[in-house]
Amino acid sequence: SENLYFQGSANAVCQRCQARFSPAERIVNSNGELYHEHCFVCAQCFRPFPEGLFYEFEGRKYCEHDFQMLFA
Repeated sequence: SENLYFQGSANAVCQRCQARFSPAERIVNSNGELYHEHCFVCAQCFRPFPEGLFYEFEGRKYCEHDFQMLFA
């Protein structure tokens, strides 16, 4: 069933690094944007988002802590 996800998306690239996905790897789909798991991280601290919660500013995604520190 995992392969269904990749049908028709052979040319899909990661929103962050612009590289393609290997057929076996898990892909993060955030509002239709696709990311490698290791690319779907905070633009400031490069850690994964707690519970997948992030804040977006000028096209970049931040964890709550860094977003508050930078922009609050």
